[in-house]
Amino acid sequence: MYCSDLFRKARAWTERQTGSWYILSAKHGLVHPDELLSPYDQSLNDLSAAGRKAWAREVERQMQSASLRGEACVVLAGRAYRDDLMRFLSTRFGDVHVPLAGLGILSQKAWLKRRLAQQAAGFAQAA
Repeated sequence: MYCSDLFRKARAWTERQTGSWYILSAKHGLVHPDELLSPYDQSLNDLSAAGRKAWAREVERQMQSASLRGEACVVLAGRAYRDDLMRFLSTRFGDVHVPLAGLGILSQKAWLKRRLAQQAAGFAQAA
């Protein structure tokens, strides 16, 4: 369902990292990448501050239910999706990294493209 160029690049980079990963969905909250969803048109950018806080509390509940915690967490989600979660994430993970913070969409895609190329070069050297 998620098919934007930015999402495809983020997914490709993320899948080459170690550990599990999840999608933050405006409609469903925390979503495992193998979960099948019906199409929807909803964004946290359309919600009020109170609505985004309520959404974040639901994501926190889902993360607790799934026992998600660890040494590190990398967040590639946009500001509306991460801001109300950052304090909670810092209690569940030793380090929380937001490598795309402050970058516009074109710069985010460029960052991911560079990292994917570096990964590909590393895999080629290892072969």
